[in-house]
Amino acid sequence: MLLENYSEKYRTAVSDYFKEFSENGEEIREDVCGGPSLTFLYVRESDGRLIGMLDLRQDETAKKIGTFGYAIRPCERRKGYGSMLVEAAMELCGMMDINEPELFVKQDNTAGLAFLSGLGFKITGRSVDGHFILKKGR
Repeated sequence: MLLENYSEKYRTAVSDYFKEFSENGEEIREDVCGGPSLTFLYVRESDGRLIGMLDLRQDETAKKIGTFGYAIRPCERRKGYGSMLVEAAMELCGMMDINEPELFVKQDNTAGLAFLSGLGFKITGRSVDGHFILKKGR
């Protein structure tokens, strides 16, 4: 798998990606954390298919604090891509000196909460809009 920066080359793939979520009745929010972000495309090397996206945000004032969000396209779930993408996100956070990255998850996203719990994340609070805030447990 490759983490790629967005480029014109991926315009159609990104459009199709968001369309698939919409057709599946799912919403992807790009503004959960606020502030500037780095967005990476998670691309399968064998066929160039866009599998997921990763969004990293670093707090502008407290640089060691940050958040990340990710999504795997619905038809590619339960194939191990989510675990690989979260692992890549944690590695990138480490390279950016983000010590304790947070994830924001909708309260009704029981599958996402269970998945992240299995990876060692724990609910540590709630955001102002009601999302659960998760951090990697120690």
